[in-house]
Amino acid sequence: MCKTMNQSVSGILSSPRPVQLSVLTTVHNGAAHLHECIASILQQEYEAFSFIIVDDGSTDDSVSIIEAFDDARILLYRTEHQGRVHALNFGIRHCHGSYCAIVDADDVSRADRLSKQINYLASHPECGVVGSWVEMINERGKRIRLQQYPESHEDILETMAYYCSVAFPAAMFRTAVFNAFGAFNPEFVSHDLEYWMRLLPRTKLHNLPEPLLQYRYRPDSLSRTKRKETLEETYTLGIRFSTSRTDLTEAERLFLLARVEYYHGSVHRARAQLITLLREYGWNSLHIRYLLPTFLGDRLLRCIRSTALQRVPGMLTKRFSSRKALSPP
Repeated sequence: MCKTMNQSVSGILSSPRPVQLSVLTTVHNGAAHLHECIASILQQEYEAFSFIIVDDGSTDDSVSIIEAFDDARILLYRTEHQGRVHALNFGIRHCHGSYCAIVDADDVSRADRLSKQINYLASHPECGVVGSWVEMINERGKRIRLQQYPESHEDILETMAYYCSVAFPAAMFRTAVFNAFGAFNPEFVSHDLEYWMRLLPRTKLHNLPEPLLQYRYRPDSLSRTKRKETLEETYTLGIRFSTSRTDLTEAERLFLLARVEYYHGSVHRARAQLITLLREYGWNSLHIRYLLPTFLGDRLLRCIRSTALQRVPGMLTKRFSSRKALSPP
């Protein structure tokens, strides 16, 4: 059976079974898809892990679902409801071994996810985080689309200012990353984006170019119920990240700021910055690709981005589809 413990008696793990990997899930009233999520982890090809599940004050059947699994690898912690970020930080403090994989309570991991990610980190000591592409599914588990992310650290660094280019629930970390760079910040709805921006100047990030996770698209997710706040955070974080980078030339910084404005700020400001780039640094086809849609205006671009039309430019070639830096609108 799984072990259940309250926050006040977490010392029971002072001498944990030696494992190289911890898997961390937090849940708050997630009974609808929790069984499928847990089963997908317990059925992994890589078996030597502890499975830390933090119940963040659920009032539905989540705890009963967890306790019904007869698997000693599951370590269930029950805490008062404080929110996802607090639950994540609590769970991370109980992760042991060299690696920690994140999985959301409504997502489904492919059977080879853990083995592929741990093998990558083991063979790339310069890398602190590895993610993957994800397959978007709806509430019924039906496939919506394949979501591709930039693969290399360089492309992730290039796009992170305006696009969260590592899927948080598909990520595996070195536990040393948490020890070195601190916890997630509960002040941000976009806590994952803020954390990636903190890490990028200090360690390598990478995405495996295959879908190792089914990510469940839910209209009631926090990023959608707080959409306005999320967009404002993304814009503010993007400007801060762009201006703080010391590795960019002035032209590169201006282009990065133009893309932040293009996607999350004002297309009018983006247009002015792109015109400045063309005037001062000469003709550039990529700058032109961003400039032309700005003449559509904010309202029409927002309409395009709310439909599948936003993915058309990225579908032109396989190369463009995984490099969001080359894919307006």
